[in-house]
Amino acid sequence: GKEFLDKIDGVYSFAIYDKADKSIKLFRDLMGERHLFYRIYKNQLVFSSEIEPIIKDTKLGLTFDFSSIATAIRFGACGKDKTLFKEIKTLKPGHSIIANNNGKLRVECVKKLCPEKWLNFFRRNPSYDEVIDTYQELLSESCKLRVPNEVDFLSTLSGGLDSSLINILLSN
Repeated sequence: GKEFLDKIDGVYSFAIYDKADKSIKLFRDLMGERHLFYRIYKNQLVFSSEIEPIIKDTKLGLTFDFSSIATAIRFGACGKDKTLFKEIKTLKPGHSIIANNNGKLRVECVKKLCPEKWLNFFRRNPSYDEVIDTYQELLSESCKLRVPNEVDFLSTLSGGLDSSLINILLSN
């Protein structure tokens, strides 16, 4: 089932072929950091983590979506699941596509951002020190999950405030 997604901590877009029900399942991370583009063409699902391979497949034929182009010019990005082409879509963050062998395609939300615990935390009116301690604990925990223990590593972050904090925690 899709419960395994709760164990993944990070950014991703990937596909799984399920031999049992002969389906392909595509997944995109909650914040939409990794793209997943797709198109249905002659009852086939064509997908990629980049749009270029889909565009370069010349047999597909594409038409510009002028509404998306206008949106991209005005706001720097297309709408929700749109691209500059009518035929190519992008999977929404936290969503999956299940393509069955029978030609049916189902898009569903599999992960949602749940800010409730943080809203409750701040409704309690925590002290400044409690907020800082909680932030430091969570950031440290996140850094520990990502540090390779088996090999030496080098940090090449930007030097901004968040990168500096991460480097301090990594050095500890």
